[in-house]
Amino acid sequence: MKNYFLAAMLTGLILATAGCDSPGGQTPPPQTPPAGQETQKTADDKQPPKEEPKEITVRLYYPNDDGTKLLPTERRIQLNGQDRYTAAVNALIANGQGRYTIIPKQTKVNGVTVKNGTAKVDFSADLQKYFVGGSTGEEMLVGSVVNTLTEFPEITAVEFYSDGKKIETIAGHSDLSVPTKRMDELLQ
Repeated sequence: MKNYFLAAMLTGLILATAGCDSPGGQTPPPQTPPAGQETQKTADDKQPPKEEPKEITVRLYYPNDDGTKLLPTERRIQLNGQDRYTAAVNALIANGQGRYTIIPKQTKVNGVTVKNGTAKVDFSADLQKYFVGGSTGEEMLVGSVVNTLTEFPEITAVEFYSDGKKIETIAGHSDLSVPTKRMDELLQ
């Protein structure tokens, strides 16, 4: 009986190690991931890319009726392929819905970039060429743009550019040589 037991153990050991050609007599790990992981990866690969919004709600700032304070107005605006900052400034220029904008209608927005909390707004030269306001008008224009853009939490200040060149003033009344922070003192 002892011999049968020994023979059975030896046979089992031989069968267990048969086909193992890796060093140490161990079978190599499987090359394919377990079925559950494979299914997860396939599901991730099939997810559609995150779609960018086509419209956003923004708070735009316009001068009040006597041009001495700024009034906030919430609007839904279409992005139409623009980044949200450029779309907001374009909406500010376009006006509508009974509000008066101080930004000359001929003005175009060349682009808006944001870096380290500062938005750089590049307007066409028409901003300065067609501006007709005095010191209060210039303050309303600057406040309108600055307060609109600082509604975005990542923006804390705004710099003004004209066709790629930094401008220090629009009409000689406001100092724009340094980034301009939010102007809450102008709010009604």
